Amino acid sequence: MASCALLVHFLTTSSPYDHFDHPMLHASFRRCCVSCDKRVDKLHTWPTVSSCMSGCALQFLSWPSNADAIRYFYHPNNMSRFRLPGCNSSSRHARGTGSYRGDLIWEPYPNQLCLWSNMAFGKILANILFMRAFDVTHLIESGRMGGLSLVHYYMLGFGNLTSIEREPVYAVRQGLRDTLGDALVLADGDGMRLVPAFVSNISQTDPQAKIAVIIDGPKGKAAVQLARQVLSQVALVMLDDLAYTPPEGVLSFRTNEMRHS
Repeated sequence: MASCALLVHFLTTSSPYDHFDHPMLHASFRRCCVSCDKRVDKLHTWPTVSSCMSGCALQFLSWPSNADAIRYFYHPNNMSRFRLPGCNSSSRHARGTGSYRGDLIWEPYPNQLCLWSNMAFGKILANILFMRAFDVTHLIESGRMGGLSLVHYYMLGFGNLTSIEREPVYAVRQGLRDTLGDALVLADGDGMRLVPAFVSNISQTDPQAKIAVIIDGPKGKAAVQLARQVLSQVALVMLDDLAYTPPEGVLSFRTNEMRHS
Protein backbone atom coordinates (compact mmCIF):
# COMPACT_ATOMS: atom_id res chain seq x y z
CA MET A 1 0.00 0.00 0.00
CA ALA A 2 1.29 3.46 -0.84
CA SER A 3 1.89 5.99 1.88
CA CYS A 4 -0.96 8.40 2.61
CA ALA A 5 1.04 11.43 1.54
CA LEU A 6 2.12 9.84 -1.73
CA LEU A 7 -1.36 8.62 -2.54
CA VAL A 8 -2.84 12.06 -1.91
CA HIS A 9 -0.12 13.53 -4.10
CA PHE A 10 -1.02 11.24 -6.99
CA LEU A 11 -4.73 11.90 -6.59
CA THR A 12 -4.32 15.66 -6.72
CA THR A 13 -1.45 16.18 -9.17
CA SER A 14 -1.12 13.23 -11.51
CA SER A 15 -4.60 12.00 -12.30
CA PRO A 16 -6.60 12.97 -15.39
CA TYR A 17 -9.88 12.79 -13.49
CA ASP A 18 -11.14 16.30 -12.73
CA HIS A 19 -12.92 15.34 -9.51
CA PHE A 20 -9.62 14.53 -7.79
CA ASP A 21 -9.12 18.29 -7.45
CA HIS A 22 -12.33 18.70 -5.48
CA PRO A 23 -11.16 20.24 -2.18
CA MET A 24 -13.75 18.45 -0.03
CA LEU A 25 -12.77 15.02 -1.36
CA HIS A 26 -9.10 15.86 -1.02
CA ALA A 27 -9.52 16.98 2.60
CA SER A 28 -11.62 13.95 3.53
CA PHE A 29 -9.13 11.52 2.05
CA ARG A 30 -6.21 13.26 3.74
CA ARG A 31 -7.95 13.10 7.14
CA CYS A 32 -8.52 9.38 6.68
CA CYS A 33 -4.87 8.77 5.79
CA VAL A 34 -3.59 10.80 8.73
CA SER A 35 -5.84 8.73 10.98
CA CYS A 36 -4.22 5.55 9.65
CA ASP A 37 -0.74 6.88 10.38
CA LYS A 38 -1.79 7.65 13.95
CA ARG A 39 -3.10 4.11 14.36
CA VAL A 40 0.20 2.54 13.39
CA ASP A 41 1.99 4.84 15.85
CA LYS A 42 -0.36 3.79 18.61
CA LEU A 43 -1.13 0.13 17.91
CA HIS A 44 2.02 -0.99 16.08
CA THR A 45 0.36 -3.66 13.97
CA TRP A 46 0.57 -4.22 10.23
CA PRO A 47 -3.01 -5.60 9.85
CA THR A 48 -4.48 -2.55 11.59
CA VAL A 49 -2.93 -0.14 9.12
CA SER A 50 -3.82 -2.34 6.16
CA SER A 51 -7.47 -2.40 7.24
CA CYS A 52 -7.45 1.34 7.87
CA MET A 53 -6.11 2.12 4.41
CA SER A 54 -8.69 -0.21 2.90
CA GLY A 55 -11.32 1.89 4.62
CA CYS A 56 -9.86 5.02 3.10
CA ALA A 57 -10.00 3.37 -0.30
CA LEU A 58 -13.76 3.00 0.07
CA GLN A 59 -14.00 6.76 -0.25
CA PHE A 60 -13.27 6.30 -3.94
CA LEU A 61 -16.73 4.78 -4.29
CA SER A 62 -18.43 8.15 -3.85
CA TRP A 63 -16.34 9.92 -6.47
CA PRO A 64 -18.27 10.75 -9.66
CA SER A 65 -15.94 9.29 -12.30
CA ASN A 66 -15.96 5.89 -10.61
CA ALA A 67 -19.70 5.42 -11.09
CA ASP A 68 -19.09 3.36 -14.24
CA ALA A 69 -17.07 0.78 -12.31
CA ILE A 70 -19.71 0.53 -9.60
CA ARG A 71 -22.51 0.10 -12.16
CA TYR A 72 -20.44 -2.54 -13.95
CA PHE A 73 -20.30 -4.80 -10.90
CA TYR A 74 -23.54 -4.01 -9.11
CA HIS A 75 -26.40 -4.49 -11.54
CA PRO A 76 -29.31 -6.99 -11.85
CA ASN A 77 -27.19 -9.55 -13.72
CA ASN A 78 -24.12 -9.25 -11.55
CA MET A 79 -23.69 -13.02 -11.23
CA SER A 80 -22.17 -12.89 -14.70
CA ARG A 81 -19.39 -10.77 -13.17
CA PHE A 82 -18.61 -13.66 -10.84
CA ARG A 83 -19.07 -16.61 -13.21
CA LEU A 84 -19.99 -16.73 -16.89
CA PRO A 85 -23.17 -18.62 -17.89
CA GLY A 86 -21.00 -21.11 -19.77
CA CYS A 87 -19.79 -22.59 -16.47
CA ASN A 88 -21.59 -25.68 -15.24
CA SER A 89 -22.88 -24.66 -11.80
CA SER A 90 -22.86 -28.25 -10.56
CA SER A 91 -19.23 -28.85 -11.54
CA ARG A 92 -17.56 -26.73 -8.85
CA HIS A 93 -14.65 -28.43 -7.10
CA ALA A 94 -11.49 -27.52 -5.25
CA ARG A 95 -8.25 -27.63 -7.14
CA GLY A 96 -6.66 -31.01 -6.60
CA THR A 97 -3.20 -29.79 -5.66
CA GLY A 98 -2.32 -28.12 -2.37
CA SER A 99 -4.40 -27.69 0.74
CA TYR A 100 -6.06 -24.32 0.09
CA ARG A 101 -9.74 -25.13 -0.42
CA GLY A 102 -10.52 -21.61 -1.64
CA ASP A 103 -9.11 -22.40 -5.09
CA LEU A 104 -12.39 -23.32 -6.76
CA ILE A 105 -12.68 -24.55 -10.33
CA TRP A 106 -15.75 -24.73 -12.57
CA GLU A 107 -15.96 -26.87 -15.68
CA PRO A 108 -17.52 -25.50 -18.89
CA TYR A 109 -20.65 -26.75 -20.56
CA PRO A 110 -19.81 -28.32 -23.95
CA ASN A 111 -18.55 -25.71 -26.43
CA GLN A 112 -19.12 -22.87 -23.94
CA LEU A 113 -16.79 -20.23 -22.52
CA CYS A 114 -16.30 -20.66 -18.78
CA LEU A 115 -14.42 -17.96 -16.88
CA TRP A 116 -14.91 -17.15 -13.22
CA SER A 117 -13.43 -15.14 -10.36
CA ASN A 118 -12.81 -16.31 -6.81
CA MET A 119 -12.12 -12.71 -5.76
CA ALA A 120 -14.93 -10.65 -4.23
CA PHE A 121 -16.29 -7.75 -6.29
CA GLY A 122 -15.20 -5.30 -3.62
CA LYS A 123 -11.56 -6.35 -3.97
CA ILE A 124 -11.55 -6.14 -7.75
CA LEU A 125 -13.29 -2.77 -7.58
CA ALA A 126 -10.69 -1.46 -5.12
CA ASN A 127 -7.92 -2.68 -7.43
CA ILE A 128 -9.48 -0.82 -10.35
CA LEU A 129 -9.96 2.42 -8.45
CA PHE A 130 -6.39 2.43 -7.14
CA MET A 131 -5.03 1.70 -10.61
CA ARG A 132 -7.02 4.60 -12.00
CA ALA A 133 -5.71 6.86 -9.26
CA PHE A 134 -2.14 5.92 -10.13
CA ASP A 135 -2.69 6.26 -13.92
CA VAL A 136 -1.59 2.66 -14.45
CA THR A 137 -0.81 1.74 -18.06
CA HIS A 138 0.24 -1.91 -17.62
CA LEU A 139 -1.07 -4.59 -15.27
CA ILE A 140 0.70 -7.80 -14.26
CA GLU A 141 -1.51 -10.26 -12.37
CA SER A 142 0.18 -13.24 -10.74
CA GLY A 143 -2.46 -15.87 -10.05
CA ARG A 144 -4.96 -16.35 -12.88
CA MET A 145 -7.21 -19.23 -11.78
CA GLY A 146 -10.60 -18.60 -13.48
CA GLY A 147 -9.40 -15.57 -15.40
CA LEU A 148 -12.53 -13.44 -15.24
CA SER A 149 -10.85 -10.63 -13.30
CA LEU A 150 -8.71 -9.97 -16.38
CA VAL A 151 -11.85 -9.41 -18.44
CA HIS A 152 -13.10 -6.97 -15.79
CA TYR A 153 -9.84 -5.02 -15.91
CA TYR A 154 -9.98 -4.88 -19.69
CA MET A 155 -13.63 -3.78 -19.78
CA LEU A 156 -12.86 -0.95 -17.36
CA GLY A 157 -10.00 0.51 -19.33
CA PHE A 158 -6.80 -1.49 -18.82
CA GLY A 159 -5.59 -2.77 -22.17
CA ASN A 160 -2.03 -3.96 -21.47
CA LEU A 161 -2.45 -7.11 -19.40
CA THR A 162 -0.02 -9.83 -18.36
CA SER A 163 -1.35 -12.95 -16.66
CA ILE A 164 0.84 -15.45 -14.79
CA GLU A 165 -0.32 -18.80 -13.40
CA ARG A 166 1.71 -21.65 -11.92
CA GLU A 167 -1.03 -24.27 -12.41
CA PRO A 168 -3.08 -23.14 -15.42
CA VAL A 169 -6.54 -24.40 -16.34
CA TYR A 170 -6.40 -25.10 -20.07
CA ALA A 171 -9.98 -24.03 -20.84
CA VAL A 172 -9.43 -20.75 -19.01
CA ARG A 173 -6.18 -20.10 -20.83
CA GLN A 174 -7.75 -20.72 -24.23
CA GLY A 175 -10.89 -18.74 -23.38
CA LEU A 176 -8.86 -15.69 -22.34
CA ARG A 177 -6.73 -15.90 -25.48
CA ASP A 178 -9.86 -15.97 -27.64
CA THR A 179 -11.58 -13.21 -25.66
CA LEU A 180 -8.82 -10.66 -25.08
CA GLY A 181 -6.48 -11.35 -27.94
CA ASP A 182 -3.52 -8.97 -28.25
CA ALA A 183 -4.48 -7.11 -25.05
CA LEU A 184 -3.25 -10.06 -22.99
CA VAL A 185 0.10 -11.81 -22.57
CA LEU A 186 -0.26 -15.26 -21.00
CA ALA A 187 2.64 -16.87 -19.13
CA ASP A 188 2.59 -20.12 -17.18
CA GLY A 189 5.14 -20.70 -14.42
CA ASP A 190 6.43 -19.42 -11.11
CA GLY A 191 5.36 -15.84 -10.34
CA MET A 192 8.43 -15.33 -8.13
CA ARG A 193 10.52 -15.57 -11.29
CA LEU A 194 8.13 -14.32 -13.97
CA VAL A 195 6.80 -11.15 -12.28
CA PRO A 196 10.25 -9.49 -11.96
CA ALA A 197 11.08 -10.57 -15.52
CA PHE A 198 7.96 -8.97 -16.95
CA VAL A 199 8.41 -5.81 -14.87
CA SER A 200 11.92 -5.47 -16.27
CA ASN A 201 10.83 -6.18 -19.84
CA ILE A 202 7.94 -3.71 -19.79
CA SER A 203 10.10 -1.00 -18.22
CA GLN A 204 12.78 -1.45 -20.87
CA THR A 205 10.28 -1.51 -23.72
CA ASP A 206 8.31 1.49 -22.45
CA PRO A 207 10.24 3.67 -19.96
CA GLN A 208 7.08 5.76 -19.40
CA ALA A 209 5.00 2.75 -18.38
CA LYS A 210 3.23 2.84 -15.02
CA ILE A 211 2.99 -0.77 -13.92
CA ALA A 212 0.64 -2.26 -11.35
CA VAL A 213 1.28 -5.74 -9.94
CA ILE A 214 -1.50 -7.80 -8.35
CA ILE A 215 -0.14 -10.74 -6.37
CA ASP A 216 -2.84 -13.37 -5.88
CA GLY A 217 -0.21 -16.10 -5.79
CA PRO A 218 2.21 -16.76 -4.23
CA LYS A 219 0.75 -16.13 -0.77
CA GLY A 220 2.10 -15.23 2.65
CA LYS A 221 5.78 -14.55 3.18
CA ALA A 222 6.63 -15.26 -0.47
CA ALA A 223 4.10 -12.65 -1.60
CA VAL A 224 5.69 -10.00 0.62
CA GLN A 225 9.14 -10.94 -0.63
CA LEU A 226 7.97 -10.60 -4.25
CA ALA A 227 6.31 -7.25 -3.52
CA ARG A 228 9.49 -5.91 -1.94
CA GLN A 229 11.52 -7.11 -4.91
CA VAL A 230 9.54 -5.16 -7.52
CA LEU A 231 8.09 -2.26 -5.53
CA SER A 232 10.75 0.29 -6.44
CA GLN A 233 10.21 -0.41 -10.15
CA VAL A 234 6.43 -0.10 -10.37
CA ALA A 235 3.65 2.34 -9.55
CA LEU A 236 1.57 0.07 -7.34
CA VAL A 237 1.60 -3.41 -5.77
CA MET A 238 -1.54 -5.06 -4.41
CA LEU A 239 -1.54 -8.33 -2.46
CA ASP A 240 -4.66 -10.48 -2.09
CA ASP A 241 -5.43 -12.64 0.96
CA LEU A 242 -2.30 -11.66 2.83
CA ALA A 243 -2.49 -13.55 6.12
CA TYR A 244 1.09 -12.76 7.07
CA THR A 245 2.77 -10.21 9.33
CA PRO A 246 6.50 -9.62 8.81
CA PRO A 247 8.44 -10.61 11.94
CA GLU A 248 9.92 -7.12 12.17
CA GLY A 249 6.41 -5.80 12.87
CA VAL A 250 5.86 -2.07 12.69
CA LEU A 251 9.57 -1.34 12.21
CA SER A 252 9.48 -3.35 8.97
CA PHE A 253 6.35 -1.51 7.86
CA ARG A 254 8.06 1.82 8.44
CA THR A 255 11.39 1.03 6.84
CA ASN A 256 11.09 -1.62 4.12
CA GLU A 257 9.45 0.64 1.50
CA MET A 258 6.12 -1.18 1.70
CA ARG A 259 4.55 2.27 2.20
CA HIS A 260 5.96 3.70 -1.00
CA SER A 261 5.15 3.18 -4.65
